[in-house]
Amino acid sequence: MVNLHLDLVQPNFGIQEYCKFNGTINDVFDGLPVPKNGYIFPNDRPGIGVYMDEEAAKKYPPIHNVTEWTQVRLPDGSLQHP
Repeated sequence: MVNLHLDLVQPNFGIQEYCKFNGTINDVFDGLPVPKNGYIFPNDRPGIGVYMDEEAAKKYPPIHNVTEWTQVRLPDGSLQHP
């Protein structure tokens, strides 16, 4: 949403990338940009206009998975951290 606000005030702005949000994101965040006819529109709330529902966020705890293709292991088999 912040990028959308910046785009709206820049006279030399070109194209804003956008990804469609899934149901989980829409459950947790209220006030996300709305796509209409190839354009995205901000809301008229103060600030960036997006509010987080902390109770809804508790239903989706973070999952800490190890991404195997990015792993670097030491000779003893332990993970190497940067």
